Amino acid sequence: MAKTPLSIVPGSDNAEVYNLSKGPESVAQRVKRLQEEAHMLALEEVQSLEAQMHAAVLKANEIAKGGEAYPAGVRELVERIASTLDAQVQTLQAIVERTWKN
Repeated sequence: MAKTPLSIVPGSDNAEVYNLSKGPESVAQRVKRLQEEAHMLALEEVQSLEAQMHAAVLKANEIAKGGEAYPAGVRELVERIASTLDAQVQTLQAIVERTWKN
């Protein structure tokens, strides 16, 4: 039987290689691995929220500076929203850097 040559799968930059000679994971190893995966997923979700909040700040600033195309009450409200949301984005970034970037 001819052996099939091995090749790298496209798009597998983040793939992990499992060492088959290592043996099965212990329960403690599995718990640790799953916790690490959960933390990575949580970080990705928080970073996604952060990006969406930043996009909302940019959109609110556009509307606030939109001139007479928007009613005065709308411009004032989105200006306050942008200010508040920007402060919250900065707080979120600080927490993420302090908590996850260590």
